[in-house]
Amino acid sequence: MSDININILPTESLKKLFGPSCNAVGQATGAIFKFTFSPLIKYNITKQKEFDDLTNGVAEKAGKIPENHLDDSKMNQVLKIIESSQYSISDKNIRDMYKNLISNSLDDRKNRHINNYFSTIISNLSPESAIFLNKLYKNISYTDTFPILQIVKKSNNNDGFTLLSSGEMLISEAYLDVFTLSSFGNYSSILRILKSLGVIEISYEQWLTSKIWQNIYNDIFDNYISKNKLSKDDVSFNRGSVCITDLGKSFMKSVSN
Repeated sequence: MSDININILPTESLKKLFGPSCNAVGQATGAIFKFTFSPLIKYNITKQKEFDDLTNGVAEKAGKIPENHLDDSKMNQVLKIIESSQYSISDKNIRDMYKNLISNSLDDRKNRHINNYFSTIISNLSPESAIFLNKLYKNISYTDTFPILQIVKKSNNNDGFTLLSSGEMLISEAYLDVFTLSSFGNYSSILRILKSLGVIEISYEQWLTSKIWQNIYNDIFDNYISKNKLSKDDVSFNRGSVCITDLGKSFMKSVSN
């Protein structure tokens, strides 16, 4: 790295991190940022304004940690998080997750609940899945289980039902702050990603049974067949539920404001 000019990053945020207010913790964090992002900014792989927003956010949050709670015992973890962030900070929501995860890793009141896998989760999120997960988590105080349904169609030999080839999974957008109770969204690919990362759990063996939830299941299905001009003679649905796992809750607590 002898050809890389580390002074390519003369941002106010790095000055704050290198300054005396954050002591060795801030200086180490600033150094990791410099050496990780210098080549990316030099060759225009990362935009300066996105880097500045990330480091400004971390500096601001770190500056609010009482000095007696600043903790340098997790610097290897901070290194991994910053390295994981280097190719995925173009989206604001994902950048905000990194800001919180990095600053919380410097706080001994919070970093005991953070593990190295959290940065892997963020690096595998799309902007859409980050928004979706944030909205699910926002509603966790109201309910930690959400209705989901899977569309099925009659098999060719007419002896039962089989999954649609697309395996569509629909969830009420009412719990994503969108439209009305009867609206729905097809979030199949997002749900599969989040499930594979272990942050949500999807079950078609357990579902919500109260009358209000049954009405929501039926409303989602009715809207689906109307939008797709299908007949109830040809398709049906499996009721299910989706919830944020304990891992997902711990992750979201570490990456949320």
